[in-house]
Amino acid sequence: MTVMIASALAAPTGAIDHHRLLPALDAAARASADAHDVTRALTDTVLACQHLPAEVYQYAPHLSQATEALTAASRTLTTVTGYATANPMPDNVHALHRATAELAAATAALRYQTAALATAAAWHNTPAALSPSQRATSTFRRSSLV
Repeated sequence: MTVMIASALAAPTGAIDHHRLLPALDAAARASADAHDVTRALTDTVLACQHLPAEVYQYAPHLSQATEALTAASRTLTTVTGYATANPMPDNVHALHRATAELAAATAALRYQTAALATAAAWHNTPAALSPSQRATSTFRRSSLV
């Protein structure tokens, strides 16, 4: 019985999709690097906001959800990459494409929330001596972030 299991693992049934695995792994690596860059930008933005009042975070209302989604998508991509690398069957390569797309979507959502927070922080740090027209423009920009 053990020999059958070992031989089944050594010689998987079905078509092996090596020619599609490498491009899928490249795309996954690029998506992972992009997620890392966005996470670094979020860290820098949060550090820049540490001396600002907590209300600045109201302009990035989905920040924690976007961070959680990025973490989950990153973990999923790591797991699926392991499966696809160990057994490059078409279903596993397709799952790798899906996991990469999910990470890209989560990265985009976090990038948007990070930009909203950075903009709110910059707006909060503007001098109080703005003209009425500048205040109206700043208020419009601030309200469009939510």
